[in-house]
Amino acid sequence: MPGPRTRRARVAAVVLVLCAAAGSCRVAEVGEAVGNATPPLPTRDPWQHPFPWDSIWNVPIGDAVAFAVEWGDRGRVVDEFAAAWGFPLDDARRIGCTDGSTRCAFLADLGDLLAALVVVDDNAPDRIGGAGARRAPCAGPFPNGSGGAPPSCGTVGVAAR
Repeated sequence: MPGPRTRRARVAAVVLVLCAAAGSCRVAEVGEAVGNATPPLPTRDPWQHPFPWDSIWNVPIGDAVAFAVEWGDRGRVVDEFAAAWGFPLDDARRIGCTDGSTRCAFLADLGDLLAALVVVDDNAPDRIGGAGARRAPCAGPFPNGSGGAPPSCGTVGVAAR
């Protein structure tokens, strides 16, 4: 029977392969909590689950919204935001924010925006963006003629250039 180290390495390898295939995991997400999810919680049993608690376990982690941001010449986008506006891009701080400051107004708008988002959980190759009535036209092919919406999408809303 493999020891804890071997199990951890196997799980990490599987996660890295899945992240590479999906193209959506950042390096920090493999071994640490997402940087702007507050507050961080301790990891689960380290030999069995070496990754941090996350929202799929129904554990309250504070702000469960994590923005994937790029690093630029001036650091992370969230750092640039804080430098430009004087407060962090952290929607958990809107709790109890009742004054008329720019920070409270922005965070209230951010909260409204996040509350209006809908998760697509039935995306498939034949119904890109999920089933039901389309809320936006299908994309056309790339200029070289490749790509484009599947035939089931109906009329393409964006003409090729």
